[in-house]
Amino acid sequence: MQSIGTSHEGREIPLVTVTNAATGAAEHKPALWIDGNIHAAELTASNACLYYLHALEIYEKQLGPEHPDVAAVLNNLGVFYTNERRFDEAERAHQRALAIRRKTNPKANPDVAQSKCNLAVLYHSRGDFTRADELYRESLRTWEEIGQPAGEYEIAAANYADLLRSLGKKRKAAAIESRARKRRS
Repeated sequence: MQSIGTSHEGREIPLVTVTNAATGAAEHKPALWIDGNIHAAELTASNACLYYLHALEIYEKQLGPEHPDVAAVLNNLGVFYTNERRFDEAERAHQRALAIRRKTNPKANPDVAQSKCNLAVLYHSRGDFTRADELYRESLRTWEEIGQPAGEYEIAAANYADLLRSLGKKRKAAAIESRARKRRS
């Protein structure tokens, strides 16, 4: 733990670095920045940050850094960051989760499809529509290939249709939603 400065009220701003020293110095490895309590009343954010850090530390220590459960924690962390509009941190968490899931699962896998959809949501939120489009389509193809579950497919389809509408592609959006409804029946 170290101080990275002081607040305008003179309070110390702590920084906690969690790393495996046996694999090298922290500053020479990819990082995941988790930030909490930007404003005085944001206690929930700090609790969520501490929870995810603690879970990630335990999972990596007990299961290894490439375990599917580590990917699940990173995926949830990425969703949290996307909702907080902290897109750089969200991208790092989602990219790492997807890399682990691709490595540990066959190509047509629900976890890989979920990671692709969540990464697409991030890019969509950030305005990177080309990357979002590609990942939504990959996610839907994977859900179609595995044939389950309809609810997850509908979520990805609804998000993709929203993107298509924002790009003025209303017919294509309607076709995607229609396909999702047919899968439900």
